[in-house]
This record gives sequence, structure tokens and C-alpha cells, in this order.
Amino acid sequence: MRQRRARQAERTARRSAVAFGRWMQRRGLTRSASARRLGLSASALSRWMRRWEEDRMAMRPRGRPVEDLDRDTRAGILAVFSLMGPHATLAALRDLFPEVARGALENLLERCRSVYRRRSRWLIHTLRWTRPGTVWATDFTEPPAPIDGLYRRLLLVRDLASGWQVVALPCDGEGADIVVAALLFLGGLRSLLRWFRTQFDAESARERFLYSLFASARVGTWLSLGAIFLGYAIVTEPQSLPWYALVPLGLAGVQAVTGLALARSGGRRPTLARDGTPGVNAGIEGKAPAMDGRREHAGPLEPEKHGESADPGHPQPDAAEVESARILANEARSELRAFGLTDLEIGRLADEFIALDRGEGLPEFVVWARDRTGRSGRRSTAR
Repeated sequence: MRQRRARQAERTARRSAVAFGRWMQRRGLTRSASARRLGLSASALSRWMRRWEEDRMAMRPRGRPVEDLDRDTRAGILAVFSLMGPHATLAALRDLFPEVARGALENLLERCRSVYRRRSRWLIHTLRWTRPGTVWATDFTEPPAPIDGLYRRLLLVRDLASGWQVVALPCDGEGADIVVAALLFLGGLRSLLRWFRTQFDAESARERFLYSLFASARVGTWLSLGAIFLGYAIVTEPQSLPWYALVPLGLAGVQAVTGLALARSGGRRPTLARDGTPGVNAGIEGKAPAMDGRREHAGPLEPEKHGESADPGHPQPDAAEVESARILANEARSELRAFGLTDLEIGRLADEFIALDRGEGLPEFVVWARDRTGRSGRRSTAR
């Protein structure tokens, strides 16, 4: 039982060597040459071939046969294993049963552990976070010595996905106020990063100003709330600062007013930038588009080209129209470069022109691109 896998692997290797030797002999190669190619001696290969002809290399266990245990001894060993469990060692069994051979004890111990593993299987579900910034773990720890001779605890915040230590904040005790303050400050930092990456299609300077106020008030609300809890944690008399509670209320009011104004202005909803371009999308190179209040009307096929995954800021043409957009951009490149547009901007404008079904004509595209970017008819001169 104990040698079955080793003997089976040994038989498989030797049988493959015999098959290779017989195959090379049929092609005129001697047995010695076949053995050299296999890295064996000619006598070993010859012996394996004779054994194959005798009994097909039947598996033969090596060493002295394992001694059969009587019923009482086997029951005693099984009783000790049931008491000690799978952690029972061979040395402990040999001390308890010195008259039993070592091989018999090893064989029975291995079989008992195999049965225990088969009967004690557990289905374990492991949860792993793969997106950084999704889940944070927070806990207090006690440093070996007070930090700066004052702080006896350390608040740790760690990102579970990346393992990055986000915060290591010294504090006096394990109060809830310092924990809430740290989490609010981290929420403000996360909100700042998110709104910095958010793209907003502004139609006028007023919408850009309102959007900036809205994002600033949203981030400031997080930070001001964190400052309130931090004040309760470190200030000896927080009752002396009751006016500070008006700061998050004022920021929330600014956020509500600016959000309502943006909703009434009919601007597009902010979306997270897919290409990493942050801030307000106010036209190419930060210039605002035409501010005459007119909304451009698309062609009749525009609704069919806007699916669930379409980016509202930059519509993309269908797969069959990508080549048309590329040809249109190449034809208008020289003329639009004279108005200060880069090749990347011309390519994006051509994709949007084709995707919105405004046609495929070169003059229409040039006029539309100039109106879309707010460029004047004066040509830029190279210096």
C-alpha cells in the first residue's frame, strides 16, 4: 500500500524506456546506442527488456513485508489515535507499543490520517478584495512605548486589496471620536479624488462655476465633519466652539443650491472620465463651446448609436463607420490644423461627427468642428 505509487511510477518509466529501445532496434540502432541516448547502461536496459518479456514488469514491493497486527494490538493503536487525533506521532506510538515493528506503526498511522482527512473535510470560502480602495480595515494597536512620550495608542487604517497602510494616527486612547474623524477625513480625500476624475460637459462659464462650487462644497462637507469629531477628540473644552457646527451646514446648503441650479440649467450629468481626463470638459483645450444657447441637433440615426455603454461626452461611431471617420479626419487635417487643432482633437471631432449622424461631407465637418470648438475664422500664424 505504501509503495504503490512509487512502484507504479517506476514501472511507467521503465516501460517507456523498453518501448523506446524496441522502437530504435526496428530502425537499425543497437541496444547500446539506445541506452546511451536514454542515459542508461546497456545491462539495465537489457534487464528491463527481459522482465517485460517475462511478466510485463509486474509491480513487486521492496523490503520486508509489513507485519500483520493482531486484533487487540490494532484496537489499542486505533484507540490511542482516536484520543490524540491526527497529531499523534510515530515516536509516541513506539513508546506505547514497543513490541510492534516500526513499519507496521507507520503504515497504520498513515492510513488513520488518510481516513481522518477524508472524513473531516471542510468547505472554506475565502473572500479576496481585488480592487484597491474598496474596503478598508481599521483597528487600534499599542506601540512598544508611548509615541513622543504622549500617545499610547496608534490608529491604523489599511486597504485590504493593496495592503497599503492608509493612516497611522497616534492618539491618547481608543475613543470612537478619533475613529470617526479619521474615516471622515479619508472619505473627503476619496471624494476629492473622485470628483477630480469626474468629467462634466459645461455649456457656459456659469455652469463651470456652479459645478466647481458644487464639487468643492461636497468635499468640504466631508472635511468639516471630520474636523468636528477631531475637535471633540483633542480639544479639552469643545463646548467653546459651537459655531463650527454651522460650517458643514453652510457647505451642504451651497451644495444643494448649486446642484439645483445645475439641474435647472439643463447641463449634462457628470460622468467619470474613462480616459483619465479630469475636470470640466469645456471644449477643446479648455475653451468653452459656443454660448449662444443653441443646442446642436443630431441626425435621425443618433438614438440607434447610443447604447447602454455609450459615453455621453464622446459618442463613438459604429464599427463599420470607423474607417469613414478616419478618412474624414485625414481630409480635414490640414485645414483644421491652421485653426490650432491638434491631430488628436481632429480625430475625436471626426468620430463624434460621424457618430451623431451629421453627414460625411468635408465642408460640413469643417464648419461643425469650428463651431464645436469655438474657434474663430482667423487663422493662427506660426512664429
